[in-house]
Amino acid sequence: MGRATIQPGWRWSASIGPLTGDALCQVHHINLVLSGRIRFAMEDGEEAEFGPNTVIDIPPGHDAWVVGDEPTVLVDLYGNAGDVGLPTEHQRVVTTVLMSDIVDSTATAARLGDAQWRQLLGEHDRLIRTSLDRFGGHEVNTTGDGFIATFQSAIAALRCAAAIRDGVRSLGLQVRVGVHTRGRARR
Repeated sequence: MGRATIQPGWRWSASIGPLTGDALCQVHHINLVLSGRIRFAMEDGEEAEFGPNTVIDIPPGHDAWVVGDEPTVLVDLYGNAGDVGLPTEHQRVVTTVLMSDIVDSTATAARLGDAQWRQLLGEHDRLIRTSLDRFGGHEVNTTGDGFIATFQSAIAALRCAAAIRDGVRSLGLQVRVGVHTRGRARR
């Protein structure tokens, strides 16, 4: 989990976007607004404003800004808000993202039935999390039958991908695993 205090005048597209090279925030957030007000605008033009004691689920592809003269304090379930809006030095960051997905998960779930599928999925999830821990990965999100994780090195992500691929075979599963590395300026 991450906690952020975002000051009045802060707007993602003006404060963070130029540093990342993205027009919109591409991170999924589940936030609890503790105080202040924050507004989100989605790619499709939909907008919504949230205040204290509100839990919000914001998909990737959004802009966000503080509303009014009071700082917005929020907690982000995935820890993506820890340093949002805080003045820090610029640095170049290389992040490697790993994405996994069980092959034919819908058909497998239908064949096994709910109870057996949940058991198998739980074993899959434990195996993935063990591999992430072993290779220094940080779980960002789950997708139901897959994971999104980040790594500080591409080689660690590739080794983790191979371990996941080989490990799930013992469960009778196959996975697709993609690895992408991107450098960007970070605050």
